[in-house]
Amino acid sequence: MKFKQLVLTLLLLNFSILLMAQDDVSYLSGSLEARGNFFQRDSAIGATNTPGYDRQLFGTESWLTLQYNRWGFDIGVRFDLFANSNLLVPTGSYSAQGIGRWYAKKKIGKLGIYGGYIYDQIGSGIIFRAYEARSLSIDNALFGLQLSYDVAPDWSVRAFTGRQKQQLDSPYESVIRGGALEGFFQLGDSTLFSFSPGMGVIARTLDDNSMSSLVAAVNTYPKEDAFVPTWNAYAFSLYNTLQAGNFTWYVEGAYKTQDVLKDLLGEFYKSDGTVIYSSLGYAQKGLGITLEGKRTENFEFRTRPQETLNMGLINFLPPMTRINTYRLTARYNAATQFIGEQAFQVDIRYSPKRKISYNVNFSNITDLDGGLLYREAFTEFYLKEKKWKLTTGLQFQQYNQEVFEFKPGVPIVEAI
Repeated sequence: MKFKQLVLTLLLLNFSILLMAQDDVSYLSGSLEARGNFFQRDSAIGATNTPGYDRQLFGTESWLTLQYNRWGFDIGVRFDLFANSNLLVPTGSYSAQGIGRWYAKKKIGKLGIYGGYIYDQIGSGIIFRAYEARSLSIDNALFGLQLSYDVAPDWSVRAFTGRQKQQLDSPYESVIRGGALEGFFQLGDSTLFSFSPGMGVIARTLDDNSMSSLVAAVNTYPKEDAFVPTWNAYAFSLYNTLQAGNFTWYVEGAYKTQDVLKDLLGEFYKSDGTVIYSSLGYAQKGLGITLEGKRTENFEFRTRPQETLNMGLINFLPPMTRINTYRLTARYNAATQFIGEQAFQVDIRYSPKRKISYNVNFSNITDLDGGLLYREAFTEFYLKEKKWKLTTGLQFQQYNQEVFEFKPGVPIVEAI
């Protein structure tokens, strides 16, 4: 059997060192992760006409991270290396190296200072999430400064500004700023009920080059489709987590002012947007139940409207489908629809004994008119004995190729 692409991932080093002086303690830690990809050309399955398969034959990605703590300072740096990498674009090749991240943190009394490449989010990330997901080639850190202040024992406020990272190149030119107020309190002296409310705001100002490009594109539209682009876009969210015994209820609502977006055909249009998201969980020994629901309408928020896929995303909309583990069950994935979707999901996990567990999951996603986008019913049974273990289940999917893969006129896939 021939392997068309062999991926080798090695966690080569992960260490932590404690350094102690007479009245001083410092910590040094780090890790090195390296991946290698070997390509074998095969025209019979379409593994051709890409740099990796045609001539490069090998690609790699590596991340070396170092962290140092002393005198209340938290300092870190990460060196990134990409050589003939197809991680960013599977049909392309990317080679670059440099400092992928550096940061410095310090807490002075109630004031916190955080500078460099910042990872953070507001609420569940619906209006703002700066994070890293290496396997998906996502690293949209905010390159800037964040200040936080403890206004009360269980309440804090933070504000930040900067520009979003763009791979190893210079950051995007558009400026982002925002802030959040978050807290925690209990109902009277009871530990049975607790609330974790919060509110956040995020704003983005387009740079001159992005606006000029946008205006040039809109000027080619027919008069009835033309519009005046906006320089500034704002998003607001309110959220709260209620803990009541074995129940946990999270709810978040968000609104975004008029902004420029792209439709499914790649044409620009202007609209405001909304999102409402909620999850209800119940947990006790051996049993866990989670219900989720979300409604999205025109809520794509990017550092510049010209970007697509995972590039330049300021926000993150929680997916309403389970993350499937195996290659075949993960064949069809329902990408989040920023333009509009209504979705709900229920997940039940039951484990009567340590060696036995059951999982049932159902998700359903439609557009705002009720048209089916995705539906999945999933069951799994797990059994472990001394010398062997069994994982088995059944999955049923309905998948709208016309929307997710831009194939007009094709029927909905039904897979078992």
